[in-house]
Amino acid sequence: MGIIPSGGILNHFLEAYDGIGISRHLTPERNKLQARVAEEVLVLLEKLVDDGYILPKKGSYLDAGCGTGFGIPVFAEYIYRMFGERVTFGIDINKDSLNEARRLWKKLRSHYRENEGSNSISSYMLEEAQNLASFDSDEVRFSEYVISHIRRKWEELGEIRSGIKTKIGKQKDGILEKLVEEEAKKRNIVLNDNKLTIMGLSVEKKGRDKTPYARRPDFALIFTNQVLHWLNDKEKSKFLEKAYEKSKFGAVLAGNISSIGSGMPLIPAYLKTLEEIGVRDITSNPGGYLRHAYNTNPIGSTRERDIRQILNESGWYVEEGYIKTVTTEVKFDDPIEYFRAAKEYGRRAFEDCFGDAYRKDKSHQDRFWAMFEENFRKMLKDPDNPLFANYIPKDMGSLTWDAWEEGTPWVYHQVDVIFLAKKQVIN
Repeated sequence: MGIIPSGGILNHFLEAYDGIGISRHLTPERNKLQARVAEEVLVLLEKLVDDGYILPKKGSYLDAGCGTGFGIPVFAEYIYRMFGERVTFGIDINKDSLNEARRLWKKLRSHYRENEGSNSISSYMLEEAQNLASFDSDEVRFSEYVISHIRRKWEELGEIRSGIKTKIGKQKDGILEKLVEEEAKKRNIVLNDNKLTIMGLSVEKKGRDKTPYARRPDFALIFTNQVLHWLNDKEKSKFLEKAYEKSKFGAVLAGNISSIGSGMPLIPAYLKTLEEIGVRDITSNPGGYLRHAYNTNPIGSTRERDIRQILNESGWYVEEGYIKTVTTEVKFDDPIEYFRAAKEYGRRAFEDCFGDAYRKDKSHQDRFWAMFEENFRKMLKDPDNPLFANYIPKDMGSLTWDAWEEGTPWVYHQVDVIFLAKKQVIN
């Protein structure tokens, strides 16, 4: 099928949606890693289709870690066309990213309606998830925009029902609802068993204030881009097990997990910072790290063979030909952009070794992150310093990184294992 355009999907998006100002939301520098992972995953999904695999019926899609919305055109242009349009949930822990994703979603929705006469993008819903390692509820968290839209539709349905009642008077059971459904259809209002249907979801009224309520369908396809990269092994397992619990049998999980070689010099800078902060002592160093929780690989960068095992233990099976290791080179105008992303998405993993005193006292947290950033800067500038080699975990080998000079761009190398796994049936 040759699913990936010659210039790559990111350039394709920038050209195809130039008229809506997409460059304000997606850029080669900002989204290069996401684009590379998405391309590799789409190739595996294409192979899945060619091999004759059929996704479970009626399941939803999940874009886990949707960020600023890169996955929206990925689903609309590729995944919907491969497997069919279904309600899709985009979740992220970063509110600012979600707000930007919503702005992009609105622009893309208008574009699809005006240029293709399609409402497909409307089925992509954005939600905030405080912890991506768990889906703690089956209840859809509608945005204020969607809630307002639903309430308007309910009002319109009320007017339709009232008008028809006035016209027909008393009739046999079923006649009224049938006429209401026919009139609603003319106005592009979808009903299912007399319940309002929005984006494939049957919406009911809940509580005294009649809040819109809908149950989230189990997932048929989960796409995760750069999320598992920031979760330690324990959190990875939580994510995978919860994804298993909330997905249909035969569902597909596709995405990436960082491999050995990623995170340079983030990891050695982290380990040097812990050494400087010291072990916790209740009387003299309450903000120190817990000796038993010390971890030289906090974000769980893992070799391909171990990733297979982690997936398999969580109920996800990877067949031959559906896993590969790739390296992507990304240029940052300022490497602190990368550090800030690590702080935003990897905070839980990096702080996992600290105790209650650290968590309750913001001054301890500020001190740790300031020292961490300073060590990161020092190591960036002097990668050949033999002292820094002491902080590279032995299982990572003799890895190094490109030197950086203040005021110049910095090149980072991300090593990812790209995988596509199928949900196994428990014996």
